[in-house]
Order: sequence, then structure tokens, then C-alpha cells
Amino acid sequence: MFSTSKSSWIILCLFCLVIFFSCSGGREEKADQPTKPENLSIVFGEGGGITGQWQGYTIGLDGEILKWSGRAAEQNSVSAGKLDEAILADLWSEIQNKKILENSGTAPGNMTRFLKIKTNGETYSISWAVDAANSTMSADLDQFYSKCCEIVEKKK
Repeated sequence: MFSTSKSSWIILCLFCLVIFFSCSGGREEKADQPTKPENLSIVFGEGGGITGQWQGYTIGLDGEILKWSGRAAEQNSVSAGKLDEAILADLWSEIQNKKILENSGTAPGNMTRFLKIKTNGETYSISWAVDAANSTMSADLDQFYSKCCEIVEKKK
């Protein structure tokens, strides 16, 4: 009889250990909130028109902001501040939530805006006409573009 209760006791202890070690310990998984990739950079700007001039910003891998203007993107760059990791993570979250990388934009117009997002060895280039504001396709792009502009303007 003693051996039966001893084996029952061992089985009960093993069962409790299995339950204990299979619990998550109160940790929450945040699978729906992707972390910012280490190699994220964002170039955004607008231009065209009669002058053919472009202006915009580059947000580098380390959060450094460069303001640029010229006949092509990223010409005549000057330092314009630096973003911290929390802001970069917020921008990445916005890219994911608005599915920016899946957006194909619209045909260029007289004045055109663009985004070039580099991450994980891939480059995503999106352009859309400024006057396409009524397009549902460009609405998310315009909102993200405006957010980027607001963020870098605050860092000046």
C-alpha cells in the first residue's frame, strides 16, 4: 500500500511540474506589433512641376535626418536632426498598419510625391500624384507622408 501511494505522489508531482513549466508566466506575446527592423531607412519627398525641383528628407538607419533639395532626390543633403528609436518604431508600426509596402501608388502627376523605404535588403518605391488626393489608394500614402513631414519638422 505504501508503494501505491508513493507512486501516486510521484505522478502527482510530475503532473504539477508539467503544468507549472507549460505556463507562460504572465508574459504577453506581441505578435501583432512587429518590431522595427534594424536596417530601416525612409526617403520621402515631392517635386516635379515646371521647375523640376525635388525636396524632401532622408531618415537614415540610425535615425539621422537629412534634408535635401535639387533636380533629383537626395541631392544637396544637409543634416536636420536625429530621431530616437521610439519614433522610428512608431513609423515602422504605421508602415505595417497602413500596409504602405503593399501600396502601388498612382501614376505620377505634374507634382508627384514619393516614398522609398529600405528594409531587410529590399527597396520599396512608391509614387503618386499630389492632385490624386481623392484617390483612396493615395489617402494612406498622404497620411503617412504628412506624419513623416510633421516628425522631421519638429526635429529642426
